Amino acid sequence: MNRAIAGSIATASLLTGVPASGEADEDRIRALVAETLADASARSSLLQDSPASGHDGRFFLASPDGDFRLEFTGYVQFRYDAVFRDTDEPGESDFESGFQTRRSRLTFQGHVFDPSLEYKVTSAFSRNGGDARLSDGYIVKSWEGGWAVKAGQFKLPFLREELTSAKRLMAVDRSITNAAFTLSRSMGVEGSYEAGRLRTAIAISNGGDGANQSFPDGPARFSATGRLEFLLGSDVSFRPYRSGTAQERDSITAMLGAAAHFEEFDDDDPGDDPMGRRFGWSLDASVKGNRWQAMAALIGNQDSEGNDGKSAHDYGVIAQASYLVTDRVEPFARYDVVIPDRDREGNDNFNTVTVGANWYLHGHAAKLTTDLQWALDDTADNDLVGRQTARALLDSAGSQTQLALRIQVQLVF
Repeated sequence: MNRAIAGSIATASLLTGVPASGEADEDRIRALVAETLADASARSSLLQDSPASGHDGRFFLASPDGDFRLEFTGYVQFRYDAVFRDTDEPGESDFESGFQTRRSRLTFQGHVFDPSLEYKVTSAFSRNGGDARLSDGYIVKSWEGGWAVKAGQFKLPFLREELTSAKRLMAVDRSITNAAFTLSRSMGVEGSYEAGRLRTAIAISNGGDGANQSFPDGPARFSATGRLEFLLGSDVSFRPYRSGTAQERDSITAMLGAAAHFEEFDDDDPGDDPMGRRFGWSLDASVKGNRWQAMAALIGNQDSEGNDGKSAHDYGVIAQASYLVTDRVEPFARYDVVIPDRDREGNDNFNTVTVGANWYLHGHAAKLTTDLQWALDDTADNDLVGRQTARALLDSAGSQTQLALRIQVQLVF
C-alpha cells in the first residue's frame, strides 16, 4: 500500500469512525475513498461545464444550473473638445477648449429563475459633479414566439440614432438633429414582438422627458410611442444593426424603420384648451454592405405650443455613411439639419456637417474617435437648437459658423 492510499485510508477512517484494523475494513474504506473521489470529479466537471463566474464577453456570476445570472458591464468615454467661433455674446470667447468625461456608466444585468425573466440597472455618472443617477432600470419577461413585456425606465422606441447605444455610435456623439427631436428615456411599460424580419414595439410612458419622474410628477398625462422595423436582403437578424458603424459582410442588406409618438400634457398657456399636444414621427433606412454602411432619417414633430397659440410643424434630416479602409480605421461623414416652423421666432435652418474617423484598437471595446463638427448657422436664429456642451456646441450669437474638434477615447468592460 503506497503512502497516498494509506493516507486516504487513515483520513477516511478518522472521518467515518471505522477502524482500519483488517482487510475487510480496508476494502470498505477503499470503496468509500473511491466513491468520494468519483463524486468530487463529477462536481468538478459540472463546474467546468457551467462555471459559476468568469468572462464570456462580460464578467458574470451564475448558478451551475444557469437559472440565475448576474453580469457586470460598463464603459467610459473621455473627450477633448476645442471650439472655434466668432461670437458677439458678452463674456464668451472665440476659442474654448477643455476635457470632459462624456459618459461613465455601470450596468448590472442578467436573469432570475430562468433566462426568460431578465433585468437591467444602469447608473450614469454626471459630467458635472459626478453624481450618480438612474439611466436604465427595468424588468423584461419574454415568451416563446418573440413576445416580450418590459416595465421600468428605458429608452422609448422612437429615433434610430438614439436607439443605437452610445458605445456603438459612428461619430463621437449623436447629431444635433437627434438632440432636437429625441425622446430619450422615460418610465413606462413596453410590449414588443420580434420574429424573422419583423420587429415592433409599443410603449405607454410618462412622456418624452419622463426619465426619473414618477407619478404624479411625469410631464405627460398620456403618452404612447411605437416603432416598426423590417429587414431586407439576406439578414434575418437585427443584431448587426445594433451598431451604427461598418462591418465586413457578404452581401448588401437593409433595415427600414418607422416610428410615431403622441403625448398630452398641461399647457403652459392654456387659453381655451388646458391640454398641450405633441405628435412626432420618423422614417429611417439603414443599409450595410461589405465594409461600408449608410443611414438616413426624416423626422417630423407637431407641437401645439408654437408662437401666438399656433401649432408648430418642425422637421429634421440626418444622413451619414462610413467605410472600413482597414480592419482598424473607419472614416465617416454626416450631414444633419434642423428645420423649424416658419411661424417660430427663430426659424432659420440649422445645418451641421461632421467628418472624422474611428480607430479600433479592440473593436468598440477600445477605440479612438476623432471628428470635426462644423455648425454652419447661428444657434440664436433657431428655436430648437441651443448650447449643447455635451456635443461641443456653444452659443454663437453673431457668428454664422463654429467648428468643434472632438477627440474621444472609449473603453468598454
